[in-house]
Amino acid sequence: MSLLGNRVLRVEDQQMLTKGARYVADLRFDGQAHVRFVRSTVAHGRLLGVDTGDAEARPGVLGVFTASDLDLHDLAPIPAANERMTRPVLARDTVRFVGEPVAAVVAETVAKAADAAEYVVVNIEPLPSVVRLQDAVADGTLVHPEAGTNLVHEMTPAVRIADEESSSRASGGARLDFSGCDVVVEASLAIQRLAAVPLEPRSAAAVWDADGARLTFYASTQAPHRVRDALAELYGLEPEAVRVVVPDVGGGFGAKGSPTAEELLLAGLARAVGRPVSWTETRAENLTSSVHGRAQHQRVRMGGTRDGRITHYQLAMSQDAGAYPMVGARLPNVARKVFTGCYDIANAAVVARSYATNTAPVAAYRGAGRPEATMAVERAVDRFAAETGLDAAEVRRRNLVGPEQMPYTNPADATYDSGDYPEALRRALAAADYDELRSEQARRRAAADPVLLGVGVACYVESASMGGSELGEMVLAVDGSLVVRSGATALGQGHDTCWSMIAASVTGVALERIAVVSGDTDEIAHSHLTAGS
Repeated sequence: MSLLGNRVLRVEDQQMLTKGARYVADLRFDGQAHVRFVRSTVAHGRLLGVDTGDAEARPGVLGVFTASDLDLHDLAPIPAANERMTRPVLARDTVRFVGEPVAAVVAETVAKAADAAEYVVVNIEPLPSVVRLQDAVADGTLVHPEAGTNLVHEMTPAVRIADEESSSRASGGARLDFSGCDVVVEASLAIQRLAAVPLEPRSAAAVWDADGARLTFYASTQAPHRVRDALAELYGLEPEAVRVVVPDVGGGFGAKGSPTAEELLLAGLARAVGRPVSWTETRAENLTSSVHGRAQHQRVRMGGTRDGRITHYQLAMSQDAGAYPMVGARLPNVARKVFTGCYDIANAAVVARSYATNTAPVAAYRGAGRPEATMAVERAVDRFAAETGLDAAEVRRRNLVGPEQMPYTNPADATYDSGDYPEALRRALAAADYDELRSEQARRRAAADPVLLGVGVACYVESASMGGSELGEMVLAVDGSLVVRSGATALGQGHDTCWSMIAASVTGVALERIAVVSGDTDEIAHSHLTAGS
C-alpha cells in the first residue's frame, strides 16, 4: 500500500480547527507566577544601579531580581567566536543593546508584573555606541573592552585558482588576479537587519518538582534538546534532571533555534520564588530584544570574457553579530559552502569576518547563510550581464554547472550531488514566457510608458541539510497500532501528517492508527535542530 502522492486529510487540522492549538501561553499550573523584564533603553552604557524598592512593594509582586540576586554564570558565545564576549543572563555593570534585560519582576499576574516593572528605576551612564559595521571594524569603540577588539570570528577562506593544485583552495584567501578579464564589475551590497516575527513570540514556563531536584521546562523552540542541555549546564544539573516539552509552536523561522537569556533565566526565577513561572514576550520585546537576522555587508567583484563567460568571482562578507555572538556570527560559514551558486567559475575566492555591535544578537533566519550567498552572486551576475550587454538569463545559461559535471565540487569543496540546472532554467523561462516579458518591457521603455515592467532572473542552489543526527523510530504496539517517534520538532510544517504517511506506506498500518511523538526530551532520546529549510 502506498499513500504517497494520494490525497489525505492532514491529521493536525481537526485539533487546530476545533479545539484549537495548545501553546506555552495556554498552559496553567498551580501557583503559577508571571515574569516581566525591565530592559535597557540605551544601546551602550555603564549600569550604575537598579532600584527595585518601589517595585517590590507593589501588589502581587513575589520578587524583583537583578544580576546580583542570582548566582548564575555568564553564557558563553557560540563556539569559534571570541570567547571573551560572554553574556550575563541579566545585565551586569554594562548594557550593550537596547532591550537587554537588566531586571526581572515576578508577580501573581501578567498585569501586576507589568505594573511593577514600571516602578523599577534603572540608572545608566551612556557610553559611545557602535551600531554600524564600519564603526565596528574600526575598533574605535569596543562593545567588549575586555576582548580588545570587535572582531568576533574570522572564517577560513575558500580559494580556487584555475590550473593550480586543489591544496591551494584554502590557502590564505589571497585576492584574485582580474587583469586578464575583458569585463570586471564590482558592487557593495547591504542585506538589512530584520526580525523573524513569528506569530507566536518567545514563550516559556519553568516548573520544579516538589523536592527541587528535577525541572520541567515548556518552550516554544526548534531544538528541545539544545534547550535541555543549556538549562542543565547553567543550573549544574545532569541532563536527565531536565525535561523539555514543546507544545504547539506558532512558527520559528530560525529565531527559536537556540534558547535566549530570558528563557534560561525562568528556571532560576521559579526556584527563587518557589512557584512555577511563565513568560510570553510582547511584540515590542520580540522586535527589540529577541534575535535578529541577516545584517550583512558584502563586497563582490566578478570578471570574465566579453561573450559572457564568468571566469573570476570574489566575495568578501562582513557580518554584524550584534552585542553577544550567537549563531549569526558564523553564518558566513554557511554562505561559504555555496558562494558560487549554480555556476562553474574557474577562479573564485571568499573571505568573511564577523563583528560585535551594540545591537540585538543576530541568529539564523529563513535559510540562514544560503540567501546571503545567493544575493551576492546573483547581483554580481546581473551587473556582469549588463556590462557585457547580454541578456541576464543568457549569461546564466552560459555559466551554469552542467548535468554532465555531476557530482560537482565547487570552490569551497562542497559537493553538488545531482541536478540539471540548464534544463531547470529553460523550464522556468518557458513557464514565465520570458521572451514575451522582455519584448513587452522593451515596448514600454520605447513608448515611455509610465507603467514600467521589471523582470528579474535568479538561480539558487540549496544545501538543505545542516548536519547533525536525528532520531527516527517506529514502535508497533500489540494491538497493531504504530507509534512514530521523531527528533524533528514540528513548527507548523505538518510533520504529523508527513511522518504518518511515510510510516503507513512502509508498514501498511492505517493512517488513523499511527501516532507521532516529538518535542519531549523524556520521550525522544536525542534531537538536533529543526531548521535549515
